[in-house]
Amino acid sequence: MRTLIVSADRTLASGHPQNLGDAFLTDALSERLRRAGHETVIADFGQTARRDSTEERVRVGGVRGLADVVRQVDAVVVGGGTLLADDQPGRPFAGLPRLMAATGLIARTNRTPLAVFGVGADPVTRRRARLALRAGLDGARVWTRDPDSAGRAAGYSKLPVEVAADVSLFAAPELAAMAAPADRRRGAVVALNAKHSPEVTLADVAALEERFGEVVFVSMDQGDDSDAGALHPEVRARLTTEPGDHGWRRAAELMADREVVIASRMHAMYLGTMLTTPVVAVGGATKVGAFTTEFGTRTEPAFDRAARTAIAAPADAGAPSTTAAALVAATARLDAAFEEMTTWVRRTA
Repeated sequence: MRTLIVSADRTLASGHPQNLGDAFLTDALSERLRRAGHETVIADFGQTARRDSTEERVRVGGVRGLADVVRQVDAVVVGGGTLLADDQPGRPFAGLPRLMAATGLIARTNRTPLAVFGVGADPVTRRRARLALRAGLDGARVWTRDPDSAGRAAGYSKLPVEVAADVSLFAAPELAAMAAPADRRRGAVVALNAKHSPEVTLADVAALEERFGEVVFVSMDQGDDSDAGALHPEVRARLTTEPGDHGWRRAAELMADREVVIASRMHAMYLGTMLTTPVVAVGGATKVGAFTTEFGTRTEPAFDRAARTAIAAPADAGAPSTTAAALVAATARLDAAFEEMTTWVRRTA
């Protein structure tokens, strides 16, 4: 059956993804659906064709373009990522609430099965945004990536909400094969969002270099307001950064042979975890809290403290085994939910 995937993944004019995390999880979901016998196509609201993905994408121009594509498929799967959120609160009807409402309405109008799978849900207080999300999930089956998200999503859905896991975990076997052995690891990766990037100082970089050697900054967001662009100029000049845009697999390659990943970008944390690279989380975002709780990841409120924690090395010798066990459990939960979701889609189509 032909299945459309709708997510926040977008392609820049360079042909590379705007957000590496969104590209990572969207590719992982598409690959898993294909292995299950689906013919997948990804809706891309971006600027040009994707250069660095094995997955089929179709450029979509707004709501009308999305409606045209939905009419050509047997089912729609929305996921993953934090799609149940109010990401543009300064605009009356835009961003993710608009995307969810439009997708849900179009699917219902065409009587196309709609599954919302492996998504995160942030707290949403604005009434207009909540109404839009409720309209998007009306009649959809919903599986979230964590229990807290399930509780929030239950306020939008008339049907029971189930818990799966983050769909990026479908890539765990590929990433495990990339991971370097401990005796071949050197250096550190920093992957901060634009809020935390300005916290990095030259003194922080020097301390990390003294302990780990090369420090690479991976900008998980490569758009106009990129993560690297928020660094202080002197810090950006000191750090090793990738020239130009690139895909998520390049970010994975950079993390695969490092000693530590310091990140406030959640999917940098997922990459590091699946690559068995120790992760130190930065900040208190809702989704970061859900990740660190599930995987037992060390977390600090600010970058300077995270850098000191990374330099000091983990005090808990059992932390790697705890994280590995959590990864196995999450992957098993994801696989079981995937079988349930695809069975429902085939039965409903």
